[in-house]
Amino acid sequence: PILARAAANANIAARHSDVAGDTDADATMRADTRDPDGELRLTLRRCVLIAAAVGAPLAATLAPLGAPLVSLVYERAAFGGAAVGAVAPLVAAYALGAPLYLVRDVVVRAFYALGDGAAPARASAAAIAANIALDYTLCVKC
Repeated sequence: PILARAAANANIAARHSDVAGDTDADATMRADTRDPDGELRLTLRRCVLIAAAVGAPLAATLAPLGAPLVSLVYERAAFGGAAVGAVAPLVAAYALGAPLYLVRDVVVRAFYALGDGAAPARASAAAIAANIALDYTLCVKC
């Protein structure tokens, strides 16, 4: 049943992905006009929920295991307990971002399926700018 559902979702995305000369139109408007029954929106909503449902337990499991995992993988002669203590919070931060990354990946693919590659590019550029600003602001002492 999972493969059949995935194939059906791929067929929906393929039906909605070929709009010649309509790259500047708003993705939401195209979804409304090309998907009057809301089938694409329902599929996207379902995929986002599945990604969040997979990512949340992943984050909940990985975040508290940051220190033991870093210790197991990296603690050697040059990478001591102090380094493990410094890196473990980063693993927890990455773990908390995992569900958001999975959801972002689903949404980006939906935009590409609708023929709107500019929206994910603009969002990525904004995220890079925010990352630079936050890095500068929060890591001035680093």
